[in-house]
Amino acid sequence: MTSWAACLLGSPALAPLAAEAVAAAHGDTAPVAFRRLTHPTEEDHRSAALLRHPDVLAPIADLHGAELRERLRAALPM
Repeated sequence: MTSWAACLLGSPALAPLAAEAVAAAHGDTAPVAFRRLTHPTEEDHRSAALLRHPDVLAPIADLHGAELRERLRAALPM
């Protein structure tokens, strides 16, 4: 979902949780694919500055953000 992608782009704390949930479900190689979300380089930040801007992301992220956070809480052992 686009709104989930917006949540992950705009939330430095949420992206690692999502990568952990994918790894738990699909194996430990999955987090490598999410490096740009979980550990963005300075170049990643510069090139995606507008994409990560809260004013741009919020309306999209708010569509299904609560559902994503709920699924992540269910997927990860607390």
